[in-house]
Amino acid sequence: MTHFRRILLAILALFVGVAVANAQTSNGTVIGLITDTTGGAIVGATVTVTSVDTGAVRTTLTNQEGTFRVESVLPGVYNVSATAPGFQTTVNSGLQVPGTAIISSSLVLKVGTAADKVEVSADNAVLNTDNGQIDGTIGEQEISSLPIASLNPYELALTLPGVTTTTQGAFTNGVAFNVGGGRPRSNNFLIEGQDNNDAGIQGQGLQPGNDEAVKEVVIIENAYTAEYGHGAGSVSNLIFRSGSNQWHGAVFERLQNNSLDAIDHQDHFNGVTTQTKYRENMPGFRIGGPIIHNKLFFFASYQWDYYRSSANLDVLSIPTAAGLATLKALPANPYLTNLLKAYGPLVGTINPNDTRPAIPLGPDPVTGVDRGTVEVRTTQRNLGANDDAPEIDLKGDYIIGPKDTLNLRFIRNKFTAPFDVFNFTGQLPGFDSDQDGTSYNTGIVESHLFSPNLVNEFRASYGRIGFTFGLPSSTTSNPLAALPVVEFTGINLNGYGIFPGTVPQGRFHNTYQFQDTVSWTHGKHFLKIGEDIADIRVTDSIPFNFNGIISYATDTRATTVPNPGGGTQTFAYNALSNLIDNFGGPNSTVTQNFGSPKARPRIFSQNYFAQDTYRPRADLSIDLGFRYEYNGAPFNADGTPYPGIDFSNIACFPS
Repeated sequence: MTHFRRILLAILALFVGVAVANAQTSNGTVIGLITDTTGGAIVGATVTVTSVDTGAVRTTLTNQEGTFRVESVLPGVYNVSATAPGFQTTVNSGLQVPGTAIISSSLVLKVGTAADKVEVSADNAVLNTDNGQIDGTIGEQEISSLPIASLNPYELALTLPGVTTTTQGAFTNGVAFNVGGGRPRSNNFLIEGQDNNDAGIQGQGLQPGNDEAVKEVVIIENAYTAEYGHGAGSVSNLIFRSGSNQWHGAVFERLQNNSLDAIDHQDHFNGVTTQTKYRENMPGFRIGGPIIHNKLFFFASYQWDYYRSSANLDVLSIPTAAGLATLKALPANPYLTNLLKAYGPLVGTINPNDTRPAIPLGPDPVTGVDRGTVEVRTTQRNLGANDDAPEIDLKGDYIIGPKDTLNLRFIRNKFTAPFDVFNFTGQLPGFDSDQDGTSYNTGIVESHLFSPNLVNEFRASYGRIGFTFGLPSSTTSNPLAALPVVEFTGINLNGYGIFPGTVPQGRFHNTYQFQDTVSWTHGKHFLKIGEDIADIRVTDSIPFNFNGIISYATDTRATTVPNPGGGTQTFAYNALSNLIDNFGGPNSTVTQNFGSPKARPRIFSQNYFAQDTYRPRADLSIDLGFRYEYNGAPFNADGTPYPGIDFSNIACFPS
């Protein structure tokens, strides 16, 4: 009992002294029962778990119930052997151990000598007999065989029972799905046990797209232990491939194009008679192997992603050639001149299937001379929908010694689109936007065996997402892009400008995470305690009405103006007439925001847990766990106490 207390105090001291939390391991666990041919438990049998991939060896003894447990086993293929005095050695070969899973490997020993060996092949039925956790593993075969439209392996969670596609409330980053009826924002996403969540809208922070580098995805749906937290929904843990003693690799190319596509129905309606052409080439390679046999291993993969296409953008309401001639014949003024410059080369074409009402300009408010009618039709811009999205995935594994292993990971993917034809598709030439973003996920894991029954796992990680919806040089060099937005209400005609709530905007999230977990097998008890500390630093650029909006509206009442033949006449001027006359009218509005578009919230997350799995019998386990989470309230970094307000700007607080 004194020995028990000393070890418990040592564990508690580590629990208090290490600043770390969420403690979700990506390693597996091997448990089992060693019996003789009569079903009797064999106490003190030596159980050896040997990695087929790296040669790493873990050894333990069975307890008084004949059971054993080997914690913190790297995902891979293992041979599990058991022997005891007076019994033959029995080997269960080819046992697949997924990450974040508990795998049973029970063996029956026959009377004989240890030199006699009986070998059986593992059936690899992933059956968790240790607790009530409901989970599923998407392995290499499923990842390589099943179609993934987004190339995001988290999407394969939809192949599991209880997981459904989100039909409402799916505003999250990456792939959204419901697990057991829970909200998509309740799901927790990990990469090898370390945080991969979007700190703002939830979902995946880094969205991997190189499936050749992914080993498996484990989705824990329900009834998980106190070790897991962060949300009330599922836990999805993605694990990348590693190197081994055998060299392995591949060179690959994926190709998608429009060869078998039909013409879009809406394009037919707009008179487009050719396919929207696209081609996506995704060449890449992967390679892994030993640097030092049984000691040091590496894995590397790189995938290029070139998407080349053209995109038919929104249908725009633009004056026809006759309508433009009507406008150009009017006396010049800055407001009309800017509108004509904004339209640039665009001309509304005559499409009998899509007509627009003509816009009467009404009489000149000074002379009373009728200014004619502006004919309006539609046009549709076509832009190059090109983007590049390369990804690099690196892994390193180092078996320092019998008691220590070190694992390293570096993931980087990038997305660049010169023109954002995916989100803001109703702009005029010279007002386009672009996309650019880079995400990182790096981690280090150190596992130390104090004894076969006492294991410590320390993890440190850094994750970053950085996305901008910005303005290309073709827009920033356009003088009109810096002017207030001009829009028309009450008539069917496009205005111009960078519309508020769109661009520029950006999201930059940096997560620094430290975790530590101690696992201790003592008799019939398996105790696990851990902590997880995360410092999440966010810098968001909020879409902001920098330049203002001038909204020209159609008058609701008529205005009396001179009549060229004498007397007066009345006319209810529309929004285009009011722009030409620089007259707001009773219904036009001008809006503009003032302040800072930056929000810099910081979150300091603390998570602690302790759990005990008690097995009074080999076929019965009881879990008792406690978890404490404290995320506090997000607070803004110095210099931005309130998003949207800049105290140094006199416009916020005019005297």
